Amino acid sequence: MAEEAVVFAKPSAYAPRNALNAGPLKADIARRSAARGDSEEVRAWLVNHFFRHLVANFEPAAPIDSLDAARVKLAPAAVPEWLEKQWKCRDANAVPLVWIDPAEPQLLALETRLVEFLNARRGTALEGKLARVNCPQALALWEKEHAAMAEKIERGWRQSNPAALAPLLLPQQPTTAGGVFVELLPDTRTLRAEMAFESYAMRHCLGQFADRKALTGGYGASYAEAIEAGKMRVFSFRSGENNSQPHITMSLHVDEHGALRVDQVKGKQNRPPVERYVDDLIACLNHLDANADHGADDIPDDCARIGVVRTPEDWRRIEAVTDVALQTRLIVRHPLLFPRVTNPAPLLEWLVAAREPRLFAQRPPQSPAARYALQGATGGIDEASGFQTEGVPWPGMTKEAAQYNAACLKADKVKRRRRKKKPLDWTEWGILIALFMAGKSLGLPVWALMLAVGCFFFKRAVCPEEGVFSERRAFALALALPVVDAQKMTGFFEPDTPSLTDNTIAQYRSAFLHYMECRATASDDEARAHLAATLESTWFRADLHNLLPADEPRIALAFAIVRMAFFVRNALLMGWIEHDAAWRALLLNARRAQDCFTGWGDFARAYLQGREQWVSAFRADPLGSFSEAALYRLLGERLWLKTPWPGLAAFEPKFTPQSKG
Repeated sequence: MAEEAVVFAKPSAYAPRNALNAGPLKADIARRSAARGDSEEVRAWLVNHFFRHLVANFEPAAPIDSLDAARVKLAPAAVPEWLEKQWKCRDANAVPLVWIDPAEPQLLALETRLVEFLNARRGTALEGKLARVNCPQALALWEKEHAAMAEKIERGWRQSNPAALAPLLLPQQPTTAGGVFVELLPDTRTLRAEMAFESYAMRHCLGQFADRKALTGGYGASYAEAIEAGKMRVFSFRSGENNSQPHITMSLHVDEHGALRVDQVKGKQNRPPVERYVDDLIACLNHLDANADHGADDIPDDCARIGVVRTPEDWRRIEAVTDVALQTRLIVRHPLLFPRVTNPAPLLEWLVAAREPRLFAQRPPQSPAARYALQGATGGIDEASGFQTEGVPWPGMTKEAAQYNAACLKADKVKRRRRKKKPLDWTEWGILIALFMAGKSLGLPVWALMLAVGCFFFKRAVCPEEGVFSERRAFALALALPVVDAQKMTGFFEPDTPSLTDNTIAQYRSAFLHYMECRATASDDEARAHLAATLESTWFRADLHNLLPADEPRIALAFAIVRMAFFVRNALLMGWIEHDAAWRALLLNARRAQDCFTGWGDFARAYLQGREQWVSAFRADPLGSFSEAALYRLLGERLWLKTPWPGLAAFEPKFTPQSKG
């Protein structure tokens, strides 16, 4: 009766709050429920009460306090008209609006807890009545039951029975921990008693039965039925006499073909397993060939927390993954792994910065440009410093770094003195011949006339070419060449271009507004205000913060770099971005390219693949196509040929006098 009193009380369970992504959030809950094979009653409860609890009460939800915040979360989709209209009418008493990440680890952990609770209702008074239990009530009951379990555990336990166990003989058994994995056999009469012993020793709910004498009901019955039906296998890593001291409990789902997928890997009290047992765990996972059909896209959080990953070949520690591309793919999909990488490649740092910048709170990036970009994102720049490089203020740079880069810029300008290859036109030839004939008619010696003509050609050839960007800036803009070429745009690479023409603005305005997550009817002032607030803190996240699970991160990065270079330059020409802020973003974007790619060929091929990946997932790219034929043609273009890779570091805040520029 006490349980019914808790269940059927009617407190105010759900706070007044709305979720911006309510539809996708509910769809994700339903998808995961279907993938688990939940009963219809459990699935209906989750998409009703659990969904409502997330919208109303889930604390990690991100508040949406402006249309700009909504645009960032909805990207690349535009903010719907109804939200813009509704936002104009909002007042101080309006219902809060939030965004809830469907893949938030705390959300998934809460869902796992509730599914465990709901499945344990079979055979109890609540079976068939779950719709009358709201989420806060269910969580309160879960806490109450687990507190009661702790009391029962303290009052007694069951003896382990070796007959219920089958030792798992591994081909290469690690010797460091001195233990062995055993499987809890599904076809023995003592299975449930052994599960009860495992729970007592490990302080978790695997073998917690509602009736501890009959070993029926509750969490234990739910797990036992799955094991007995062949849908789950449970292993325990044990040591001591008769394998009586458990250290790890591991459960694995069994699909219709007999393949295994890791469900949970727990140490005592549901904590991660102790470090000294990890090698044994890896050996066991490899012997069982768990997750063979899932790979890097399906690594449970329990494994990620201890740094254990599934590669195409086997299970191993993330520290043992030497292939940078694979390491990057694993960590982009499972950010929990990132803190274990002691010397991350710049490529990895840029991708993690785009996906999970909060992971750098304790350890800043090693890449100078990524570190500076994240300072801009967190507001941690010393605005009082104001030193410059490339003629652009870089707040926070040391004086030595500014002087060093100024010297590099001066040397760069000298390099830009190069011969003009444009031949004389007919007018110039006519003037030259006329002057030659006039001199001859005046009786000047032929050698003097030839000397004068030679001086004319020499002066024309060696005079510095005007209207040329410095090497760093030329490199930053050259990254956009695939899109500029596809759009046949003129003036993009010319420093004398004051602004875009009216026709060009009309052609690109909507695409640029969409890219910066503004509505199509936004004014220039609104565009300027939006970019002033967001550009320097979010530019490195564009096109990368919502990668799909199947996306290859490195080629996605190349695609993002080209689009960012193209967008920022044109936004500057449209008057939407302040000059110094635009060049900071362009030069940091260029350093990102230098950090992550080895040359123009490597970068161009990655961009080609990245664009194909983008459009194959039905994402729009209105800025022009790019084919393999275009790649080889552009690799031979004068712009890329005359722009060295890497050349001068596009961003170099650390004073390094040994460097040659």
